[in-house]
Order: sequence, then C-alpha cells, then structure tokens
Amino acid sequence: MKIKDNLNISGDLLMKSGSPDYRLEAEILLRHVLKIDRATMFSNLENILDSKQENDIAELVQRRLANEPLSYITGTREFYSLDFQITSDVLIPRQETETLVDEVIKIAKENPLKIVDVGTGSGAIAIALAVNLPLAKIIATDISVDALHVAESNTKMNDVFSRINLKQGNLLDVLDEKVDVIVSNPPYIPSDQIEHLQPEVKKEPHIALDGGSDGLEYIRQLIGNCSEKLNDNGHIFIEIDPSQSEEVLEIADTHFPDARTAIIKDLSQDNRVLSIHLT
Repeated sequence: MKIKDNLNISGDLLMKSGSPDYRLEAEILLRHVLKIDRATMFSNLENILDSKQENDIAELVQRRLANEPLSYITGTREFYSLDFQITSDVLIPRQETETLVDEVIKIAKENPLKIVDVGTGSGAIAIALAVNLPLAKIIATDISVDALHVAESNTKMNDVFSRINLKQGNLLDVLDEKVDVIVSNPPYIPSDQIEHLQPEVKKEPHIALDGGSDGLEYIRQLIGNCSEKLNDNGHIFIEIDPSQSEEVLEIADTHFPDARTAIIKDLSQDNRVLSIHLT
C-alpha cells in the first residue's frame, strides 16, 4: 500500500470516529511509525509501505479509535516550542498552560528569582522556565514518583537537569526554603464532572484532574500554605478553569487581603490564570 492510500484509510477511520483533526492525526501516526518528518512524508507519498509498517500503523490507529490520547500513543508532546516525553503517568501539557509560563517570564526575565513549580507532572512548566530564565533557581514538586521519573527524563532531554531540583511530596510540604514565585497547574475539575469529560481526557491521571467536590480543594490548600513559603514581594500564579474566576479571587483575598490580585486571560481570551502579588 502506498503512503498516500494509507493516510486516506486511516483518516477515514478517524473521521468516522468523530476526530476533528483526523487527517493530521493520521499523518502523525504514520510519521511516528516511519520516523520521518512531515516534509519527507509529503515528498514520498507514492512510496510503498511494507506489511510490518502497515500493521504497526493500523495498531496505532486502533489505539486512537479506542480514545487513547495521541500523546500517549506517540510518547511525545510539544509545549512552549520544546519537546517532551509523555506517558500515561502524567497530564498531557496543553497550550493554555503556556500562559502560566508567559506570566512568570514577564517578572523573572532579568532577575535571579527562586521559583517552585507545584505539581510538575511531566516537568513542562519548570523546564520551559529553566530554558527561558537562565538566572532562575527552579524547584519542581510532585506527589507522584512515577511523574517525577518522567520529569527527570525531560530535564535531561532539554539539557536543564542540573538547573531543576525535583522533590517528591504533596504541594508545598517538601519545600524547606522560601521562594519568590509559586507557579502551579493543580487539579481543578469538580469530582462529579470527571465522568462527563471527553473519553480521551478520562484516560489521563485522575490525580492530576480531580480537584475535589467543587474543583477548588487543591487551590485552597495551595493558597493557604503559600504565605509561609513566599519571600516578601512574592508572586503566585495558578491555572484555573474560566468558570472559577470569582471563587479563586475570593480565596486569594481571604488569605492575602493586601495583595494585588488579577485574573489573566489565555490566548483564547478565556480566564485562565490567578495572579497574586504580595506587596
């Protein structure tokens, strides 16, 4: 079978399953098996696949049809123009989370700040900060040992292993020093909404999704513990669901009544980040 015919067959199957990006997903799966880039694929559409290649592609398509996330199938994900290894032990980094990185870079670009990424998962936020903030000292925590193994691999892949101190523990419990910036993408989906998520999202670690009865359990804990861990003039940046804006501002004002608080929009103009600046 020619490459172009295989793309059409895979694309048709994915389209019938409801994938909005069926053609792109078919290309990604084929390129993953053949280990080629997009330009090489398009310049060789008439090439014939051998039987093993056809079978390998078909197997990956079936996994995708079973709602396995594409990043778990390929084991990779791009975030902040960097490549990351991804396994089912970690949440898949999303574009909207890049807003967190943008906000930290704005305040830390010219300053040797100490930053902690709470619930680092794959290490995407911490690594993106380390790459873009050469003066920063960065700590990354996670309660999951398996997630930290993935994060460690990614620090090595992105050449920042020596720049990031990985610590295992819950939220800020393992932090034995004060920092200038606390950044986090915590679980913030209400427990009763987990079963209603898209099938592929439900395959991601529930520990990284489930934010308790109202989705704010970990955000409350995190904000409540920040004061003793932050230096004067410190900053907190927390990713939220757009629907939680008013509630998180109330939580922030309760714990930091004199701080400057704001909700920052992502590139889609959705409320995405709670910003707290101690003054």
